[in-house]
Amino acid sequence: MLRRMLITLFLGIGVLTGCGDSEYVGDQYIPADGEKVVLDGFVVMAKDKETLEEAMDYVREKNSDAFNQLVANGSLIELEKNDIVTVKEFDGSDYTEIMTEDGKYGFILSSMLGKVE
Repeated sequence: MLRRMLITLFLGIGVLTGCGDSEYVGDQYIPADGEKVVLDGFVVMAKDKETLEEAMDYVREKNSDAFNQLVANGSLIELEKNDIVTVKEFDGSDYTEIMTEDGKYGFILSSMLGKVE
């Protein structure tokens, strides 16, 4: 499980530009606010941007104990590939605020969003 999280977080790091209506920039999907999107892989959702940044720092530092503590205390929630979520706010940054189907809010890496076909 930790290996999946580490791979997903490493692959998900990227800089996005643009916002507004749905579009692609390169192979990166850029969603519109309020749009339902699909998760392109296993994802962790954080309660806020700072917690997601903290988690990414732990991944870069290979500090699995600290990362696992964020999961254990509920600061990170695991989401599955192909889950459908609603974009609450996409501002072109590395992080997007989403809402899950069961009404939970949080932030994920923007690079993990895909178009619902």
